[in-house]
Amino acid sequence: MSAADGGIGGVGRREWIAITGLATLLAASGGWVLATRRIPDSSDQAIVGLMARHILGGRGHPVFYFGSAYNGSLEAHGVAAVFALLGESTSAYRFAMTALVALFAAAVWMFTRSTFGPRPAFFATAYLALPPFFFLYKGLTSDGAYASVQLLSLAVLAGAVRLDRAAARSVRPALPAFALGLAAGLGLWVNPSTCSVSLA
Repeated sequence: MSAADGGIGGVGRREWIAITGLATLLAASGGWVLATRRIPDSSDQAIVGLMARHILGGRGHPVFYFGSAYNGSLEAHGVAAVFALLGESTSAYRFAMTALVALFAAAVWMFTRSTFGPRPAFFATAYLALPPFFFLYKGLTSDGAYASVQLLSLAVLAGAVRLDRAAARSVRPALPAFALGLAAGLGLWVNPSTCSVSLA
């Protein structure tokens, strides 16, 4: 997994090929799960779709999921953006959630690579490319904001690492501190369970 000549941003051709293969594998595994209807439709998913329609229709921006005082509406706003581009449909909803899972996998690769190196990044991403069913079952739905909780928790970790590195270099940590605070705040809004990461 060492970088080869001709790499982009320190990533060699071999690594790009490996990561492209993992991305294809993740798309295939997620597509198979959806095509075979291993993930049933649920009322929780319908609520997010209704919230997205509510947002897209200009009827306001709910802070939390309908009927609850927790679970910030980040995913519903993301689905609303996809609805605006692709129209309101179950397929558009599934596309939005698939994009969120793909974004998380990409973030895992970038964070792990910058922190531990290319080889650990490959294996971490490979685990997500052919994952346990639970990862796709919860990641491709929005019945508990699992995908956004994972993404924001990772953002907190990345922000903490950048802040630590800035302090070690005696660099003013204003931007890393802001990024860390933003990720922690969004995480707290989406689901208080992210506090276990923020306070670690």
